[in-house]
Amino acid sequence: MSLPQQPTKNRGPIPYTSISSAVTFSPPIAWIHIDSAGSGGLVVKDEAGTSRTYASLPAGRVLNGPFAEITSMTCAGISAGDGLPPSSTLASVAPGGAGALGSVKLSAAPADGANPIAVGNNDARVSQVEVGVALNATDGSFAEAPVWIPGVACTITGASLSSSSAITQNDTNYLTITLGIRDGAGGSASTVASKTTQSTGGVSFTAFQAVSLGSVSNASATATSQITFKSVKTASGQAVTNGALLRITYSVP
Repeated sequence: MSLPQQPTKNRGPIPYTSISSAVTFSPPIAWIHIDSAGSGGLVVKDEAGTSRTYASLPAGRVLNGPFAEITSMTCAGISAGDGLPPSSTLASVAPGGAGALGSVKLSAAPADGANPIAVGNNDARVSQVEVGVALNATDGSFAEAPVWIPGVACTITGASLSSSSAITQNDTNYLTITLGIRDGAGGSASTVASKTTQSTGGVSFTAFQAVSLGSVSNASATATSQITFKSVKTASGQAVTNGALLRITYSVP
């Protein structure tokens, strides 16, 4: 007759302020608590032996295992154990996604606290802005004007222009279309992206098709930066019917 197996006694919390070599657990440990952040880095292995790397871990964070190994740490202090962790701040082992829950810190209070949604910087709701620009119908010119004030520190990642009519390419009579940035404190403009409608080295605008304004520079914007747009004619320029739509894409840290 075999005796019933006795339950494993909870271990921990076991404190660590540094490790000189990997620490293994058999059976795997249930959780790791960040007691003190320091550099906030931690490398562990789950029960399947898969390595997981964490960076910038704040004090109080709990990583739910099971974990078979603590490989390395730059946190100033951690605890490992079974049973209930010393903090109720939970973190998902799996990364968050459109169909999965993860651990995230919101930059502002959610509109619905019972159903908060974190929007990624690749979400079109927050990562682009569109502005109508009234290009001069006679010659396509448009004096430099502010078209967007970001309201948040961000990085401009691209710009495109969609014209409501085709713009004829010509090496003598052409437009130079420029997205610029000013510091909002009286500073001069710097070019973010620019294209011409020259036949040689320029771009072709077909009606109602977005055309990239090219590679981006001077892309970092503050909350009060002035993002500007202009279309400068050379010689007689080119006529543009009914204006155009400017699209700016950006990311927020």
